[in-house]
Amino acid sequence: MMEAKWPLVGILSGFHPQKQFSGDDHFFRAIASELSNQNGSAFVFTPNGIKEETIEGFFLHDETWEKNVFPYPDLVYNRLPSRKSENTKKMKQFFNKLCARSIPWFNTRFLHKWEMYHLLLNNKAIRPHLPETILLTDTSTALNFLQKHSFLYAKPVSGRTGSGIFTLNQTALNKYKITFHEKERIVTDVQLSSLFSHLLLKGYDYILQQGILLNELEEKKYDFRILLQKPLDKWELTGIGVRAAQKGGITTHVPKGGSILTLSEISPPVDSEMIMMLGKEAVKSIETSYTEFRECSIDIGRDTQGKYWIFELNTKPMVFDEVRIEEKRIKTLVEIFKNRSVKENLPIGKP
Repeated sequence: MMEAKWPLVGILSGFHPQKQFSGDDHFFRAIASELSNQNGSAFVFTPNGIKEETIEGFFLHDETWEKNVFPYPDLVYNRLPSRKSENTKKMKQFFNKLCARSIPWFNTRFLHKWEMYHLLLNNKAIRPHLPETILLTDTSTALNFLQKHSFLYAKPVSGRTGSGIFTLNQTALNKYKITFHEKERIVTDVQLSSLFSHLLLKGYDYILQQGILLNELEEKKYDFRILLQKPLDKWELTGIGVRAAQKGGITTHVPKGGSILTLSEISPPVDSEMIMMLGKEAVKSIETSYTEFRECSIDIGRDTQGKYWIFELNTKPMVFDEVRIEEKRIKTLVEIFKNRSVKENLPIGKP
């Protein structure tokens, strides 16, 4: 068994058929390197590596991930890639074991969009900044909601990086435009009902969200992606990124054709105080039922009238493309690891 420095952080990732583990390799390397610089150590492991008293995982040695056997770590950083992978019998047993051994772990689980919306809706301070949202449960309710707002976003409840999103616009009586990432169609209300029925029949869980006309730069709508972290008892703003959709694009996600802007490029300037207020109120709302998470990203938009809207909150943030933000994020993560690895710092994660 490999001897480790304090704190020993276990990065929990998912199984991958072609690689040692799933997840962002560069991100995990950055964490391991920063921990090593501060006399700590890290290893990456998957559910397959969990044993009764030890864990088989991979540590970074000379720029290569090498397999070894480790004791249970001082802290577990949960980067499992899906809600499904968290809810297996083996993982529930593992999380219970961590609690029994007083081993802290975060971020404890995924939040899907419908659950997130209801948690945020309970906060009066941010309620006016939430686009009205419903769960797709039947075709008639969906059509009535579209008639109410005339412009909607349809989003998978558990989707990430913009996958599965499409928009709906009412263009005339009983005529609608459906826009996907790379194509659009004009359909009748009967055809649209068939689409909703198909999604329901296949068991695809979707929300319908009031569409917001976002501010634009050079005919490209943009929004803000903010990163919040909690090294001790208070949430701190790590950075604000700006994402622009391609012309005619429906999302600003970079994997779906979006691009990165700087804050200096947009006008009017971003209201940082408003962004911070919305961010802190949002995480406060989530903490009412989700006790142990220490970082999150929030997608916030500004409409053509200057009003700010909260679109989404992610308790397992993706990597930020802005180098400055990502470097600060890694340093703060290591600070969190060291703070949380002190056993007196309870409460610990709960399954």
